[in-house]
Amino acid sequence: MLLNEGLMRVRELLQNDISTGQLGTSTDAVSQAQTGLQTAVSASDQSVTVSGTDKLITVEYELDSVTATGNTFTEFIVENSSDETFNRILFTGIAHSGDTEVHAKLRFFIRPV
Repeated sequence: MLLNEGLMRVRELLQNDISTGQLGTSTDAVSQAQTGLQTAVSASDQSVTVSGTDKLITVEYELDSVTATGNTFTEFIVENSSDETFNRILFTGIAHSGDTEVHAKLRFFIRPV
């Protein structure tokens, strides 16, 4: 079993490794074997703000109203600087135009199993 000190170290390593978020337009189901977005929109690849406390990592992503407009976003990932993907989530489509901004906030909980 990992002790609390070990869990904090895992959180710190992940927190320091996360660097970007990106949106895509696919509605394909999520599977653990995937390595990224199914239909990436490269202009949406943006830096994220990452913070951590205790066994929690919070990632905040923001896409302004002028970048990657004209897409209906349905998937989101968080990556490190080597483009290794941590997660992929699907959601109801968000039509992105000059009148909208996209904000995403994810929380990762590190806990023993």
